Amino acid sequence: VFYRRVKADFERPKAITVIIHGLGEHGGRYQTFAEYLLGLGIESYLPDLRGFGKSGGKRACVSRFSDFHRDLEALHKFIARNNKEIPLFLIGHSFGGLLASSYLAFSCRSKMQGLVLSSPLFGIAVPVPSWKKVAVLGLSTLYPEYSEPTQVNPALLTHDQTLLKLYSSDDLIYHKISARLYYELRAMIQKKDQIAKDLTLPVLLLQAGDDFIVSKDQAIQFHDQLGMADKELEVYKDFYHEILNETRRDIVFSRIGFWLLKQLGYN
Repeated sequence: VFYRRVKADFERPKAITVIIHGLGEHGGRYQTFAEYLLGLGIESYLPDLRGFGKSGGKRACVSRFSDFHRDLEALHKFIARNNKEIPLFLIGHSFGGLLASSYLAFSCRSKMQGLVLSSPLFGIAVPVPSWKKVAVLGLSTLYPEYSEPTQVNPALLTHDQTLLKLYSSDDLIYHKISARLYYELRAMIQKKDQIAKDLTLPVLLLQAGDDFIVSKDQAIQFHDQLGMADKELEVYKDFYHEILNETRRDIVFSRIGFWLLKQLGYN
């Protein structure tokens, strides 16, 4: 697993975040956000998930969703071992939100201080024909590496035209998904109620108001099902899916920064 580290030049950061990217993209797209957090005294690790970006593995392929959990656990242990007694937070966007929350609910054995979810994937808004949903069941077993375009329209990710141009020319972005990964993704989405039930740490969920990629309603329902007292929800009206890359992303950055500092006792 390849990762980037946005590291402080001071001796001890207030906290460390692990930022998990969305489907098809890579951690480098969150460099600006990580640099904002660094200004607050918070370091960040930005991994590329297996099969994406600069990490190993066949493109957009996975045998089981738990493979992602194991990779994240290895990185988590590595960070904790080398940064003893520094609070750790997990931040996940879209697919990364599903991965981060399911990891904390089902696989995490080390302490995390909190979870931030950015337009998390608990329901798919992109139309998928019924025949394709049926076909993928067979393909996931017989031809698990068979891939199809994700059908995501980049123009519905953000209103920021500069970032859209960078997105279209980014060679590290992979625009397909394998049959097996799609099957495993849908299977994990079906466990969202259990994920919400099993999570116990503080959660901040931020959701795009105009989301044509994931289901806004399912994200809000997920928040409502969370059992902990320390949970917060904010929906950004008129924002497209990538709220951390939107034209008014500064208000999202500051919202997350304020929440992190509050969890650390600075507010």
